[in-house]
Amino acid sequence: MPQLTPHVYGVLTQFNFMNAYLINHEGKLTLIDTGLDAAFVVAIEKELKAMNSTWSDIHHIVLTHCHYDHVNNLAAIQQKTSATTYAHRLDAPVIRGEQPVQYANPATLNFFERLILPNLKTVFNTGRVDVAVNDGDGLDAILPGTQVVHLPGHSFGQMGLWLPQEKTLIGGDVMMGLPWGLSVPFKVVSPDWTAAKASIKKVAGMPVENLCLGHGTPLIGNAHAKINTLAQRLR
Repeated sequence: MPQLTPHVYGVLTQFNFMNAYLINHEGKLTLIDTGLDAAFVVAIEKELKAMNSTWSDIHHIVLTHCHYDHVNNLAAIQQKTSATTYAHRLDAPVIRGEQPVQYANPATLNFFERLILPNLKTVFNTGRVDVAVNDGDGLDAILPGTQVVHLPGHSFGQMGLWLPQEKTLIGGDVMMGLPWGLSVPFKVVSPDWTAAKASIKKVAGMPVENLCLGHGTPLIGNAHAKINTLAQRLR
């Protein structure tokens, strides 16, 4: 398993384009996002073995947002561990199956994006959310100093975890890492495009050295410069 920072490990699959993360605090693990299919569960299990850990060592599960590719395995993983599950209060009802997932308003999309919209998954395996969190909440049980950062736009409750002692942001889909550099998330799956751009600018105002995203190779060291470059292009 790639150790990215002193406490963060990556579960990096499909050429680093489908990612989850593990935070290790004195042997107690936190899983960030659960992936979309059974193969991803196998990938997590493989990385746990590489850490000499098991499912029982996962004490916390954090979901960055309510999209299929990040939460579909939640129920299956909850059967393997008694971990406490956290999500932002705006996405928690979607993850529980109490509200539908929302994507972009078709009126805001171009012709090709409107063709994609009907094919997006709106149903996934729902799961339990034990703790609904808000911006600025401290999660010291995960790692002392860890804070919730609300980064809406890609979903209404999209959020990240800020580890200030490592200057590391585990940011979900606030941005995407593509082969040619950092990019905005896909507009068609982002219900509030203005908020999505504002969230990128919010991250640009943070002293982020390491950026771990749901899609793309993690940026370890000097991430701030690349985030700023993207933010400056936004209108």
